[in-house]
Amino acid sequence: MTRRPWNTLALLALIAAVGLVTRRTLEERAAAQTADAPCADAPCVGGPVVDAMLGSPVVTMEERLACRDVAYLCRGLEWNEGMARVLRWDETTRVIRARVPADGREGDARAVRDAAIRGILAWQGNPFPIQIEERDGGTPADFTVEWMAQPPGAQLGQAGTRWMQVNGKASLAVTSFRLALVSPGTGDALPAAQIELTAAHEMGHALGLPHSDNERDVMYPTNTARTLSARDYKAMQALYRLPNGLGIWDPARKADQ
Repeated sequence: MTRRPWNTLALLALIAAVGLVTRRTLEERAAAQTADAPCADAPCVGGPVVDAMLGSPVVTMEERLACRDVAYLCRGLEWNEGMARVLRWDETTRVIRARVPADGREGDARAVRDAAIRGILAWQGNPFPIQIEERDGGTPADFTVEWMAQPPGAQLGQAGTRWMQVNGKASLAVTSFRLALVSPGTGDALPAAQIELTAAHEMGHALGLPHSDNERDVMYPTNTARTLSARDYKAMQALYRLPNGLGIWDPARKADQ
């Protein structure tokens, strides 16, 4: 049998199509998160947009075993055909470096920046040390805060991450970390307390946490908490107790879908 060579143009077209589908999937997911029920009538903190190259999970566990004593962690994960994945930083991470630039405005720029720093540092040591970088130079930051002068929809913030598994080793990187400067709709400057809570919420997403189902938690989709709750800490501890990339299997969810 004579082998036919690959059609180069067809292969390039296929690669381009896969990339387009991936971008559309992320855009649609971000749009869906903007339109979440808690966000319909009030400004909300955005959900995580995860660009994941998953492959098959190396380890799987049943939901009844993996999701014991994990606060809201498993309820907030994205389930598909009865399976959810645990996506987080590698446990050998030594420090996370966040660059928080001034927002460029006159007057209260320092207060705004300090509020964002307080929010990010709310997770200090849970589970990693966090170091704040003021400017470029020296050791590269893991992510840089971007200030939104015109936030999209009703969102006060958004965190994007990329999770990959290469040669059996999983890694997570923050691709975006955006905070609003003004209230969506009114355009009024956000109080420092709102910026602080939004930064804490998005930092939770940057570390791998999903949304909470309780308004007293900082990971609830709207800024109704005052500080991180015991459930926030418990969910984070559970996230980093489970294997990175773990596939959680729930036969009941599979039957319902």
